[in-house]
Amino acid sequence: MYNIYVIEQLTKMKVEERITEVQHRYKEEKSKNTKNRRKE
Repeated sequence: MYNIYVIEQLTKMKVEERITEVQHRYKEEKSKNTKNRRKE
């Protein structure tokens, strides 16, 4: 059985990965939106 501390660390890492992923997507979406607005 895993040490609880290890599990917490792993979960934390996963969560942080997820957060950065979401932030990247958000930035990409924003830049797409601004590009589209400029075209109009």
